[in-house]
Amino acid sequence: MEVRLLAYICLKPSVPKHWVSLQPSTQEAVKKQLLVNCLSEPAAKVKENLAYVIGSLSVILIPNEEWSQLLGFINNHCKSSDMAHKELGSLLLFSVVEALRMGVEGYSDAVIENLKNLISATSQNVQKMVMRCITYLFNSNISPSSFMKLESFIPVIVKMALELEDNESLLQELYENFIDLLEVPKVLQSQLSFLMNTALVIGKNKAIGIELRRIALCFIETAFNFRGGLLKKDKGGVLAVLEVGFAVAAESEEEYDKEEETPVDAALKMLAKLATKVPNTIVYPLIMKGCGEYLKEKAALKRRASLLILGAVSKGMRDPMTENVEDITNTVLQCLNDTSPLVQEAAILTLCYLSESLTPEILVLHEKILPVLLRAFEVKDSGMRNKIFRAIEMFCENLREHQIAPYIKPLLECLVAHLDVPQIEVKRSVLLAFAAVVEATGERVVPFFPVLMEEVVQYVRSDEDEYLKGKAIIVVGRLAAAVGKELFQPYLEKFTQQVLSEMETSVSEVKEAAYSYFGDIAKILKEDFAPLIPTLMPSIINTLLLSDAAEDPSAKVSEEPTLGDLSESDEGTVIVRTAFMDEKFGAIHVLGVLAKQCPKGFLPFMKESVGYLENVREDVHEFVKYHVTQTLQEFVEGINLAFFGGEHPKPIPGLPPKVKMCDDAAAFYFERVLPRYVKALCEDESREVVVKTLESISDLLKAIGPAIIGNYLHEYIDCIVLLLNQKAACMLEEYEDDLEEEKDGEMLDHDEMLLANLVELVQDVAKAAGPGIIPQYRVVIDILVTYTKPPHPENDCVIALGAFCELFKTWPEILPEYFDRIYPLCIEACESGRDELTRNAAYCLGLMAEYGRDLTLHRVHELLAALKSAFELPKAQEPKDNAVSSLLRVLVALHEKVPVEVVVNAVFENLPLNGDVEENQSVARNFILLPLDVMKHLSLIHICRCRRYAVCRSRWSPYH
Repeated sequence: MEVRLLAYICLKPSVPKHWVSLQPSTQEAVKKQLLVNCLSEPAAKVKENLAYVIGSLSVILIPNEEWSQLLGFINNHCKSSDMAHKELGSLLLFSVVEALRMGVEGYSDAVIENLKNLISATSQNVQKMVMRCITYLFNSNISPSSFMKLESFIPVIVKMALELEDNESLLQELYENFIDLLEVPKVLQSQLSFLMNTALVIGKNKAIGIELRRIALCFIETAFNFRGGLLKKDKGGVLAVLEVGFAVAAESEEEYDKEEETPVDAALKMLAKLATKVPNTIVYPLIMKGCGEYLKEKAALKRRASLLILGAVSKGMRDPMTENVEDITNTVLQCLNDTSPLVQEAAILTLCYLSESLTPEILVLHEKILPVLLRAFEVKDSGMRNKIFRAIEMFCENLREHQIAPYIKPLLECLVAHLDVPQIEVKRSVLLAFAAVVEATGERVVPFFPVLMEEVVQYVRSDEDEYLKGKAIIVVGRLAAAVGKELFQPYLEKFTQQVLSEMETSVSEVKEAAYSYFGDIAKILKEDFAPLIPTLMPSIINTLLLSDAAEDPSAKVSEEPTLGDLSESDEGTVIVRTAFMDEKFGAIHVLGVLAKQCPKGFLPFMKESVGYLENVREDVHEFVKYHVTQTLQEFVEGINLAFFGGEHPKPIPGLPPKVKMCDDAAAFYFERVLPRYVKALCEDESREVVVKTLESISDLLKAIGPAIIGNYLHEYIDCIVLLLNQKAACMLEEYEDDLEEEKDGEMLDHDEMLLANLVELVQDVAKAAGPGIIPQYRVVIDILVTYTKPPHPENDCVIALGAFCELFKTWPEILPEYFDRIYPLCIEACESGRDELTRNAAYCLGLMAEYGRDLTLHRVHELLAALKSAFELPKAQEPKDNAVSSLLRVLVALHEKVPVEVVVNAVFENLPLNGDVEENQSVARNFILLPLDVMKHLSLIHICRCRRYAVCRSRWSPYH
C-alpha cells in the first residue's frame, strides 16, 4: 500500500507536466489504466490520492474534450444503485470539480445532475463528497441559474451534516463558505432564514465544540452586516437572535482558553452588529428590557452579561443611549458595588465602551465617573485594576482641560503609584492611561512635569519589556507637547538621542512609539525640528518599504497524505503581517505632521516621501489608505505653508479664487492628490477611507479656501451627488437593500459618520465658492431636501437640517426658494419631542427669522409656539439653548410682531446657556442688535442675570 500511495503522490505533479510529451497510444493507456485502478484499489487513502491524480489530469483533458470516458465513468457510478460505486463516483466527481475550479462553469449542469443522483445516498463518504463539491461550486464562477439550483441543496446538505458522526469540521467548513457567500449580493437569499435558524441552534448548543459555535454566530453577525436590510424585516428572527445572544453571553468562560475567541465574544459581536443594522426604534426597547431583566437575576453571569451587552451595542444604539446617558451610566456605576467580581469587571469594561461610543455626551458626567473610578483602585485584583486603567484611558482622552482639572492631582498620583507594581500588564495600561490624562490635561500638567518625567523615563531606559518602553516614549512625547518647548528643552537633546538609538531595534512597537514622539516634538519645535529630519528619514523610509504580506511557507505534506492535504495550491497564501501595520501607520502619520509643523525644513524631503507613499501597498489593509489620505492633505498644506512663511493667506470666498495656492502646491494637489481623492470617493469600497477623504477635502477648504476648488467645481459636485444618491462603491450593497426597503415604505438606514462628513463638505464648498455657484449647486441642495423626510431615518433629517442652517447663513438668497419645504418641517420637528431633531429645527427657525424677515413676519405666533415646545423637553439642554438663541433672533428681526416682555423674560431666564456654550456668542451679538423699543423692557435684573457664571471656562457677559 505504501508503495502505491507514494507512486500516486509522485504522479500528482508529474503527469500534467509531462503529458504532452507522451505518445498518443501511451496517453490512452494511462487514461484507461487509471480508471481500471480506481475499480481495483482496495485502500481508501490510496484511492483518494489516485482520484487526485485523475483530477489533475482532467484540467488538461476535459476542456479539450479528450477524456469523455472519464465523464461517462463518473456519470455511471453516480447513478449506480451500488453504494460502493456511488462512493467512487462521488470521489472522482469531487476531484474533478476541485481541480477545474474556475473552469467548471461549462460542466456545471452535468455536475449538478450527478449531485442529484448522490444527494439521497446513505453513505457518509458520499455525503461528505457531495458537501465538498457543493462548497467548491459555490466559490466558482458558475452561472446565476446554476447557483439557484445549488441553493436548493442547502437544507439537505446542512441536515445531512448535522446527522453525520464527527460532523463538526464539515459543518464548520460549510458555514465558513456560507460566510464568504454572504458578501455576494442575492446569493443564499432563498435559504437565508433556514441557515440563520440552524446557526442559532448550533450557536446555543453547549455540547458542540467552541470553534463551530463561534463560526455559527459569526455567520449570523455577517448576515446582519451584508443582509441587514432583509433580516431586520423579520421581527421574529430578530427576537430569536436576541434570545440566543443573551443566553450565550451569560455563559461561563472559565473553561476556555483566554487567548482564543469564545462563544461569549462571538455572541457580543453578533448583538453589536444587530444593533447597527436593525432600527433603534425596534431593537433598543428589546435590548434594554432584556438587560434590565438580567440585571435583576441572582446569577452573577447574567448580571455580567447584561453589562457586556450594553457596552457591545452602545455604538449601534448611540442615539437612544445618549438620550438616556445619565440613567445608563448610573446603572453601570452602581454595578461596581456588586458582590460579584465578574460583575464589577464587566461594569468597568462597559464603561470603556460607553466612553468611546457616547462621547461627548457622557463627558458631562465626569463628576460622577472619575471619583468612582478613583475609588475602584482599592481592589486588589491586578486584572481588575488593569481594566480600570483602560476605562480611565478611554474616558479621559476626550475630556477638556476644565473637565479634568479637579482630578489631575489624584489621577496622576494614582498612576505614578501603580508604575511600581510587579505586573507588566498593569504597567502597560498605566502608561496608556498616562498618555490620555496628560493629553487632556494640557498645560495644567506643568507643576507635575519634573516628577512625571523622572518616573516615566526609567521605563525607556529599561529593557524589562519592549511594549512598555514604547508606551513610555509616547507618554514623554505627550508631556513635551503639553509643557512646551521651553520647559522640555533640558530633556530634549538627551532623550531624543536615546529614542533615535532605540529605533535601531527591530521591535515595531518601539518604532511606532518613536514616530509618535517625534510628531509631538515637531509640534513644539516647529522649524527648529529641521536638523533632525535627515536623521529620521532613513528610518521612516525603511518602515514604508516593509513588506505587508508574505508567502506562507507552512504548507507541508502530512505523514499520511489525504486528498485534502495534497490539494493545497503551490502558489502559497498571502497573509497580512499585522505586526508591522501600526509601525507603518506611525511613519505615514509623522510625515504629515512634519509637513505641517516644519514645512520649510521638510520641503526638500517631501518629493521623495510622496513617491514612497504612492508605492505603499494599499490593497493589504484599508487603514493604510486611510492614513495616506490624511498625510497627502497635510503635504498640500505643507507646500503652501513653506511658500507663504508658515501661514496660509486668509481665503476670500468666491470663484475664481482671488487668493491662490502657490504653484507647487496647486500642481501637487490637482495633478496627484485630487484625482486620488475623486477615485476614492467614487470607487473605494471602504467607508472609513471615504469618510477620511471627505474630511481631508473639508480641512483643505477651511485652510486654503476656494483655491482648492479651482476649475474643478464639477468634479466636486459630481462626487457629492454620487454619494448623496448612495451610488458610490462603498454604498452599493446597502443601496440595493435600501431600494427594496423604500418600496416597502420602510426607513432607509445609512452610515451616520459618512453622511455627516459629506454634509460638512457640502457646507464647506458653499462657503468657499460663494453664491456664484448656486445655479450649479441646486442639484446638491435638492437631493439634500429629500433627506429631511421618509424613507430617510430621523438621523438623516437631523444632519440635513443642520446643513440647511449653514446654507441659509452662507447663502441667505436661497431661503425664499426652499422656505416652503424646510419651514413646515422645522415647526413639526420642534413639536416632536426628539432632542436632536428639536435642537437643529429650533436653530433653523431662528435663522429663518433673521435672514427671511418678510417670509416669517406673518408666522410669528406659530414660530414662537414651536420654539416654546423646545423649552418643554425634560432633560436635554441643547434644544433649550438653541430655542433661547432663536427667540433672541426673532426678537431682533420681528420685534414689532412679538410680545416683547414675554419673550425677553423667556430669554433672560435661561441665560447663560449651559448646553451649547458657544451659542452664547450669538446671544451676545443679538443682544447688542436689539432695537431701542425692546431695550426699554430690560431691567437691571435682566442685565445682572447675563453676568452669571456659565458652565464653561470663562465668565459670560454680553459685554465680553
